[in-house]
Amino acid sequence: MKVVLLSGGSGSRLWPLSGETRAKQFLHLLPGGESMLERIYGQLSKAGLAEQLTVVTGAAQRDSVLAQLNESSVRVVTEPRRRNTFPAIALACANLYFEQHCDRDETVLVLPVDPFVPDSYFAALRELEPLLDDGAQLALMGARPVYAAEKYGYILPADGVASGTLSSTVSEFLEKPDRATAAEWIDRGALWNCGVFAFRLDLMLRQLEKRIACTSYADVLKQYDALERNSFDRVLLEKSSDIHDIRVVRYRDSWIDIGTWNTITAVMEQNPIGNVRMAADCGNTHVINEIGIPIVVMGAKDMVVVASPDGILIADKEQSSYLEPLVQGLTKWTGTIGIT
Repeated sequence: MKVVLLSGGSGSRLWPLSGETRAKQFLHLLPGGESMLERIYGQLSKAGLAEQLTVVTGAAQRDSVLAQLNESSVRVVTEPRRRNTFPAIALACANLYFEQHCDRDETVLVLPVDPFVPDSYFAALRELEPLLDDGAQLALMGARPVYAAEKYGYILPADGVASGTLSSTVSEFLEKPDRATAAEWIDRGALWNCGVFAFRLDLMLRQLEKRIACTSYADVLKQYDALERNSFDRVLLEKSSDIHDIRVVRYRDSWIDIGTWNTITAVMEQNPIGNVRMAADCGNTHVINEIGIPIVVMGAKDMVVVASPDGILIADKEQSSYLEPLVQGLTKWTGTIGIT
């Protein structure tokens, strides 16, 4: 089984610390001072999965990946341009076939870099391959929802809420619903979509061959822009007429997507960070200061305050999950303001 780790996003939901070159997966904010990339690589190593690992990242992040893993044996696939998860996974599969000479019947397991999970998660991943052996074309991981989240996709097992089985056939998918719809789906037995996919290499190679003429890895790199800029979920789970048997493994332990300030602060050990003074009347507030001037925080409840050379964020923790559209296209202020 080959493992593909997606580590190419910019992480704009963790602005102003994350960006193109210093993306969220490289920030040393987790317990023990680890980054997301370092933590998940360590867990993959403990589970015996790191030797088969290929990391997919952007050109601006390649050096950071190699520096943090400090492993010359780690295979790194570099996207010419970021074009969402379907092209990124297709490129990794082309590398597995043309460069690493994998058989078309090889199992490919795709993981995101940003879940904060116990080691049991990696043991559960091994339950996906037997579903492919049993005839499934795609096998997914679904986590037990703990609230009606609007920022996750949902997987509805065909046997719904009544099933106590480990795995089920998938009935429907729902991508990032409103809160009321999410609650309805949870009542029907839906699971959070963990962004984990297992399939035979042949499945993605056929998807590539439908779209471009490719007889080498260089062909795929040259025609990368011809692949639709879309997510794997949208293309394979929702739109493809070629895939009929999709199954999901129920993961029943803790699963947290730490791609937002609201979720990553929930697992941080150090607070505050940097030149910060917090009054005793602050509650559930995290402050990170990367600039020279001091920050003083008083009476703040359920907030996150982050200052870096690229900007300053002051937000309610729950609202910080919706940060991304507000920071798109932001540039640094270079003018001056006169105060008299």
